[in-house]
Amino acid sequence: MSREPQRDEAGRRLEAFLRRDLAAAENDGPGSDEVAAYVDGLLDADDRALFEERLSADPALQDEVRDLRALRDMLRRETRGGRWRAAWTGLAVAAGLGAILLWRGALQPAGPNQVDRSAPAAPVLTLRDANRVLTLRADGSFDGWPGLRAEDRQAVVAALREGRLAQPAALEALRGARGTLMGGGATARLRVLEPVATFVRSQRPTFRWTPLPGAQNYELVVLGEDLAAVATVRVSGATEAVLDSPLERGRTYVWQVAAVTPGGRVVAPAPPEPEARFRVLGAAESIALEGELAGAEGADVVAGVLLARAGVRSEAELRLARAAAANPGSAELGRLLEAVRPAR
Repeated sequence: MSREPQRDEAGRRLEAFLRRDLAAAENDGPGSDEVAAYVDGLLDADDRALFEERLSADPALQDEVRDLRALRDMLRRETRGGRWRAAWTGLAVAAGLGAILLWRGALQPAGPNQVDRSAPAAPVLTLRDANRVLTLRADGSFDGWPGLRAEDRQAVVAALREGRLAQPAALEALRGARGTLMGGGATARLRVLEPVATFVRSQRPTFRWTPLPGAQNYELVVLGEDLAAVATVRVSGATEAVLDSPLERGRTYVWQVAAVTPGGRVVAPAPPEPEARFRVLGAAESIALEGELAGAEGADVVAGVLLARAGVRSEAELRLARAAAANPGSAELGRLLEAVRPAR
């Protein structure tokens, strides 16, 4: 038999022995040191008799003794001189992972090119995110949010490494076409803020715009893709509003806000600005995204990447901006912010 199959078999036997040893410890059974002492014939007569009484009624202990004897014999054959005794002594008294490392070390002496694979790869990026620390390592591993699905973790790693975000192609269609919806003069002082060129999670999103000096009140109008009004809200003394009734999921909408002033109505957006469009996530999309965000547990970096991937651009921008504020000078987060912001 070659050495490699013997080593593989030894590893399997050792793993089985250690698993049974841990189970025995939880059930107040004999520990690895007592089993090793029995195998080596080091127990006195009374202890040996007590051990053998337990052994006769415990199949798991019988397996443990058999595996440890096989390990001892295999180690004796594989190593030379007195090294087998030193390795066996350490193996017998160690309990847990240290025993596995000792066994491998006995058969594979360290050389100048040997790599310690038990050590984690060096970190290449560390970020503060909520109440945790995110660490991206040279081997692509990602620490900090163990609750993430493998697919979501890969998306975060790719975003941080490459400085770009995966976003739906359908977002481009929400940039809006040039033209006017309701008439009114162009102004640089009244602008729509959100939602613009984004998907939204809520069926009742919050609409925001900039204040206009002298405005007595505002009128928000939401239209369907056929430009028929589906909702109208009048607001006094505020620059945001929420609709009374929910919008339909999976539908695209256009909106405008008009400021009522003593000199007349001022509408935004107005030519040459594009229309303000957004889309409400479909039911299946919304459920999937909520499940993904649950694994992020409030993390801004992670949530920003996942929201951008789902097309919820405006919310992703807010989360990534908050993460950037918590990590001043982070070039990686700066690139992600630029990637999620719409072309100006």
